[in-house]
Amino acid sequence: MEGAALAGSALNASGQQLTESVAAAVEASKFDEALVKWGAAVTKITEMGFDNVPAVIELLEKHATPQTYEAKLQTIVGELLSGMPGLN
Repeated sequence: MEGAALAGSALNASGQQLTESVAAAVEASKFDEALVKWGAAVTKITEMGFDNVPAVIELLEKHATPQTYEAKLQTIVGELLSGMPGLN
């Protein structure tokens, strides 16, 4: 019976790793989709020196559309600056 318990435990751990792998793949896919959606905006903002792409995308999603992001740059850059260490 101990062997079955060990096998069950190993299977459960393997299942947990698979679940974590699937979750990571889904997150990577969402990130890739966001980069396609926001490519021009991300390029423009990273050229300004902001390199936290997930934070940039989060703010773009919050404040703009791919068609209106340029009008919202001041707001987005302001929020990026407010979150930078050493500037607060």
